[in-house]
Amino acid sequence: MTIKAWRLALSGLLTLLMIVLTACGGEKTPTPTGNPAAVASATTSVSIPSVNSGAPAGGTNQPAPQPGTSPTGNESTVGGIQAFPAGEVKPVEIITADNVTLTGTFYVAPKAGSPAVAMLHMAGGQRGDWDTLARQLQAAGFSVLTLDLRGHGGSQGQREWDKMGEDAAAAHAWLAGRPEVNATRIGLIGASIGANLSLNFAATQPAVKTLVLLSPGLDFEGIKTEGAMQAYGPRPVLLVASTEDKESADAVTALDKLALGKHTLKMVEGQGHGARMLGRQNGIEETIVNWLQETLK
Repeated sequence: MTIKAWRLALSGLLTLLMIVLTACGGEKTPTPTGNPAAVASATTSVSIPSVNSGAPAGGTNQPAPQPGTSPTGNESTVGGIQAFPAGEVKPVEIITADNVTLTGTFYVAPKAGSPAVAMLHMAGGQRGDWDTLARQLQAAGFSVLTLDLRGHGGSQGQREWDKMGEDAAAAHAWLAGRPEVNATRIGLIGASIGANLSLNFAATQPAVKTLVLLSPGLDFEGIKTEGAMQAYGPRPVLLVASTEDKESADAVTALDKLALGKHTLKMVEGQGHGARMLGRQNGIEETIVNWLQETLK
């Protein structure tokens, strides 16, 4: 065989060997030309309660704490509502029928199922004006709700006096729904225009059992009282005013004559107006406590 023939044969063998090696090596992995596609990972939905949801992890439904409060571990649940421990004082929030959020303080009676009172302050006042009297009433066995009227204190809204009847209604409804309270034994205490508001609401709500009116007027900001007193009917009312506060002194005298049920008129001298008459050692607090003991318990 010539040299040329050997070269041809060797070239053929090499070509055949390359073909065999390529076939045995498999496909080469292509180099990516763009960003690799993201790989979706499986997710698990876990129910985690919010701080004030009242539900434990795992999603079991529990009644939420009352607005404006956080669970302390001492509350109990009655009728689906978180009940506060006896004798405590709790900040609360209440939403009116016209969607205004009001701030309040709830003084829990020493014993469940006790009578209760809601307290409405004067124009420009706030719920803290009642604190000393509220604690005296709490010690005497009453639950007490003090409230910032709309546009006052920490409450939302504007000072629209013609709409504040909604605030009185919300306070009464809130107390009536509380497990600590005997819903059939609820009264109202009001000072100045808060007294006018209390009387006007009570005139339309037979469930209000008694009233304490400090320095009401016959007409404060369009909130009138003479017709309301007649509509209030034969339920008990305590009227209090100071002699030098002529407008209110005249008003309580007129309202006392219109009262159809048990009524007491207490006049003091030189003691100011509304809640300012309190804390002056004039016997007003004692009179109020005794009145509620007689007419609400």
